Amino acid sequence: MVYFDCAATTKPIEKVIQDITEGMRGDWFNPSSVSEESRKVKLKIEHARQQVADFINADPDEIIFTSGGSESNNLAIRGYFEGSYNRPCGLFCSEGEHPSIYNLIKKYKDMYYYPQILSLEKNGKLNLKELTYQLLNIPIYHERFFSSPPLVCISYVNNELGSVNPIQEISKIVHRSNGVLLVDAVQAIGYRDIDVKSMGIDMLSASFHKFGGVRGCGFLYVKKGIQLSPLIIGGHQENNLRAGTEASYLIIAMGNRLEELKQTQKERKELIEHLRLSIEEKLFDNDDLSKDMWINGEAMYSHSHIISLTIKGIPAQQLITLMNLNGVIVSAGSACSSGEEKPSRILKAIGLSDEDAKSTIRISFNEFTTEDDINKLVKSLEENILILRELNSEDKI
Repeated sequence: MVYFDCAATTKPIEKVIQDITEGMRGDWFNPSSVSEESRKVKLKIEHARQQVADFINADPDEIIFTSGGSESNNLAIRGYFEGSYNRPCGLFCSEGEHPSIYNLIKKYKDMYYYPQILSLEKNGKLNLKELTYQLLNIPIYHERFFSSPPLVCISYVNNELGSVNPIQEISKIVHRSNGVLLVDAVQAIGYRDIDVKSMGIDMLSASFHKFGGVRGCGFLYVKKGIQLSPLIIGGHQENNLRAGTEASYLIIAMGNRLEELKQTQKERKELIEHLRLSIEEKLFDNDDLSKDMWINGEAMYSHSHIISLTIKGIPAQQLITLMNLNGVIVSAGSACSSGEEKPSRILKAIGLSDEDAKSTIRISFNEFTTEDDINKLVKSLEENILILRELNSEDKI
């Protein structure tokens, strides 16, 4: 099997599996209990909290462990509005956000939060002029309702296009309006440098299974001074923000993984850049293959590990199925809802037609991808695009 769907999930590395296995054998004690064994587990969790904090240049008491990116985003947004502020405020995201942000903000449309969904540029990045305008022009008739700063929710790396938003620039715009910035870093951890202090990030979400870990674990960074209300009511865990007994062995494994990533970040970035260049050169080296084919978002030669590729006239679902039969796994640039294929809202947001959006695949990789994997990917694309073009040609006769 050749795997090019790392944006969906990554294969757990052996060290993570080893850490989790050892943790399930030795760190299974409840860290909230009073026994010596429980106290040791609690200390290991706090060590992991420090490791996570070190990775993003935060303080350990600003790290909240969660079940993953979706919970982290929900805790950040819902917790912000249901926290001590207790009053509505402006709420902003882009058309390119993950459903855990996008769908939640759409839900608030029936409330008094003045939710705004901002447009994307053709390159898949947030429209900064629109963000600036909207923050400066929250309707006057809403002002009497607003007692808390506006919240802006933006992904660092778009999960479908791979476009990289200029977080520092966005932060300056948000903070000029006394706003709060939530950064969805689920697709950025391990691929981009992250320093929450120098970048001006107020909250940040992440998910373990996107960087060589497993599902069911993630974290939310919350800058000191921002008050949230918990989603899960119960015990005192996670500074009273996330009740429930901690998944200690997952948390410990995540801390160790992030410490390793911090030490190898430069090498990983260079390797990702090399692999991206190799994929693009081989895709577009063949004139027959590259006919009516283009890369969306930041287009060619970006440093992202995600490539959104449109092959005009080739149905993505058919291409993915045929490639899967070759042992090559990629994903679609369009999602399925209720069994009916619909064009991706993100691809539509950057100007693709319904037909082109449904002819788009996503290729995503990581540092474990090899040149042999890339050769198999390109070969499978060549063979199956040719098959589908011939079939489509016969259908038109």
